[in-house]
Amino acid sequence: LAPAAKPQVAAVAAMERPALPKDLNLLVLTVDTLRYDLGYAGNPRPLSPKLDELAAQSTVFERAYSLASYTGKSIPPLLIGKYPSETLRDGNHFTAFLNPNNVFLAERLKEQGFHTFGGSSLWYISPRFGMTQGFDTWDTSTQSPGAGDKDNSVTSDKVTDVAIAQLSKAENVEGRFFAWYHYMDPHAQYVPHSGAPSFEGVTRDRALYDGEVWYSDQQLGRLLDFVAKSSFGDRTVVVVTSDHGEAFSDHGMSWHGRELWESLVRVPLIIKVPGLPPHRVPVKRGHVDLVPTVLDVLGLPAPAAGQLSGQSMLPDLAKTDHFEERDVYVDMPVGPYNELRRALLHGPTPGQKLIHFGGKQYRLFDLAGDPDEAHDLAKDPAVLKPMVDALDQLRAGLVEVDVPPVKRNVD
Repeated sequence: LAPAAKPQVAAVAAMERPALPKDLNLLVLTVDTLRYDLGYAGNPRPLSPKLDELAAQSTVFERAYSLASYTGKSIPPLLIGKYPSETLRDGNHFTAFLNPNNVFLAERLKEQGFHTFGGSSLWYISPRFGMTQGFDTWDTSTQSPGAGDKDNSVTSDKVTDVAIAQLSKAENVEGRFFAWYHYMDPHAQYVPHSGAPSFEGVTRDRALYDGEVWYSDQQLGRLLDFVAKSSFGDRTVVVVTSDHGEAFSDHGMSWHGRELWESLVRVPLIIKVPGLPPHRVPVKRGHVDLVPTVLDVLGLPAPAAGQLSGQSMLPDLAKTDHFEERDVYVDMPVGPYNELRRALLHGPTPGQKLIHFGGKQYRLFDLAGDPDEAHDLAKDPAVLKPMVDALDQLRAGLVEVDVPPVKRNVD
């Protein structure tokens, strides 16, 4: 195990900007609880044929990481372009981001003249939690009233119907636009779907989950086919990713939201940019880089220093080899139902992974030889200290906001 030195926050290498179509649009599709191990990533089960087709036409980030392992600490910071601990938020589990000093991607694009619209079947992604700031239109018609972790409704077809309806309106697409749709079905509770393949050789829950992924994939494919055939299809950047993964008895846990194991924080990230060649990026990257990337791809001015915490991945999109290594930081502040968790991935991909449990509690894994995170190296001070120093150095460059969690109702 090589000792860590310091966080890798390398500047983007100087490069000639690639020739891209003018006036590009942006379509972002997020799928709740979608694990990284889809068909294009080597999964032999037929759970994602439509996303596999998109991946073949796009840049695939093979080791992409979310910002946390549950929606409230992952999706809003992703769209703000800051680490979760830097955002202005309340202390609820379903965290609200209503402070106007949180500037969301939709606000930035609307300021540049984009028409902004979208929808979500997850009740949490709604105006009262702040995530729809900057949207001209936000559709909530597919949301199940009061549904939470026990939601067993099927909504991916309805989200695609909403998306196609919105994208069919001339007033929405006659100029530049940004559309975002969030799909919910892979989240528990898992329900069966007629016509789904038989997913054998896995547990019952995993087979049901794979069926949910397959169904969502079919509906995503329907939307992607519509966009490809539209008048704006060859001028639209498409981003597909997830808020977090899902554990199936990984480290003795199921579902998500408490820990930062690889199965929980590695996510798919597919970016299709018209005019750029399809390829794969094998080095690790984090969700904090998505906002600066799309602003760069769309040819928009970079925000002032300090407004965003990531850096553009346009060089990764524009070239097909010689990718720079970067550190990745996963940042899950304490909440009513989760303890503080931080993770630093450092060094040549896949890297060393330090997980901080608060105080002086750490676990350390060498992912190259221990992808299942089974062999803790933190007991060796000579190995642990450089990684802790690297984490401390990274955090010293952030403007963290301490938000005490709201007390849980135990009545």
